[in-house]
Amino acid sequence: MTTQTQTWQGQTMTPLSFKESLGDASVGGVSLAELAKSYGTALYVVDGETLRQACRDYQDTLNQHYTAGHQVVLACKSNFNVGLAKLIASEGLGCDVVSAGELMTAIQAGISGDKIVFNGNLKSEEEIALAIDHNVSRLILDNFDEIERVAKITKAKGVKVNVLARVAPGIECHTHDYIKTGQNDSKFGFPLARVDELLDAVLKHPEELDFKGIHGHVGSQIFELRAYQDLVTIFFTEMDRIRQKYGITLPDLDLGGGWGIAYTHADTPLPIPTLIQTVVEAVKASAEALDYPLPRLLFEPGRSLMARAGVTLYTVGGRKEVEGALPYISVDGGMGDNIRPALYQAEYSACVVSQLGKAVATEAVRVVGKYCESGDVVLRHFEGPRMGNGDLLLIFGTGAYNYTMASTYNRIGRPAMVLVENGKHGLLVERESVQDLLALDRIPSWL
Repeated sequence: MTTQTQTWQGQTMTPLSFKESLGDASVGGVSLAELAKSYGTALYVVDGETLRQACRDYQDTLNQHYTAGHQVVLACKSNFNVGLAKLIASEGLGCDVVSAGELMTAIQAGISGDKIVFNGNLKSEEEIALAIDHNVSRLILDNFDEIERVAKITKAKGVKVNVLARVAPGIECHTHDYIKTGQNDSKFGFPLARVDELLDAVLKHPEELDFKGIHGHVGSQIFELRAYQDLVTIFFTEMDRIRQKYGITLPDLDLGGGWGIAYTHADTPLPIPTLIQTVVEAVKASAEALDYPLPRLLFEPGRSLMARAGVTLYTVGGRKEVEGALPYISVDGGMGDNIRPALYQAEYSACVVSQLGKAVATEAVRVVGKYCESGDVVLRHFEGPRMGNGDLLLIFGTGAYNYTMASTYNRIGRPAMVLVENGKHGLLVERESVQDLLALDRIPSWL
């Protein structure tokens, strides 16, 4: 155990507005201690500055380097509510939705259908009808059953819908098995070898389906530019083959999302503008080589927009010493608000807010949550100041998938979420109360 002054050098892991002070820190110009006092903990905090800058990194780079048309749509599964939808819409982004709930959240925020694409491997008839009624820009077909389902509904409504087809490009990236999607053995999309069958099935419905292009997604938390370059090459080759065989020049190319962020110092993602410039160069090169018109590009980022903007604030509430093992530090959250460490061994960076700038003893500990599971671990190995009850612990990079994958396990309500920006703070989502948890419970008549 050593004694040193505690500071945090987070580089690209902290929100852009993160600033340290003695025994505290601020995000968006707002004290984290003040947020904890005002809203309680566990607490999701979203930095508006960081989120806006990520949106602009995509938009500005595309505006500068690609003039053939483009649309950036937030992968809403990463983090979504009406307030966040309004923020990203104010930056020119649309939404990539996969459910009626996500669709209606976007609509409630005032996002028009022409900036919404509907994705997912199983869309119910009700969801397809809802998407058509709200004039979504593109329905993304994921399997053969869905082709017939969409065609039946559009015929009944007397309308024609724009469709893309999700195609698995056969690219396997170096990421966790649970977040790989580009390989052939995946629940998502049509195999590349069956594209002709796909086209034949779609073209049977010329009055109902307008085939606009293909969609691909290589996975999640990807750092390899080569994966996106390969995706472009594979898809242009296929688009050219379709043109030669069917006489169809596809106007759209959807390259999905998946770009990674820095959760720890071991993660080394390149900046978003570098990714976009690389992809655009690959698109232009393939189009020129094949004499193919430049398509309208679609991107569906989620994590790379949301993750860095979000942090989670916990209060330390207990300590357990174990002979021959790391001490256990318990906090007032855990797997109910962040399932990722339990689900696929995700790692995070953190700081003890209440010890910043102070000369304190340091130690290695394991930070765990309050849920009744041995796998409820927040940080498996954290080296920092010795923590005591009441200390505030801040986890970085929690803006993506933490809230949207949260649960009410153990009948514990999900945390509140606040937006901080320019010294202001306001609720995006209220804390879920016990009364909220009980509100949908019913007692059968015979009990």
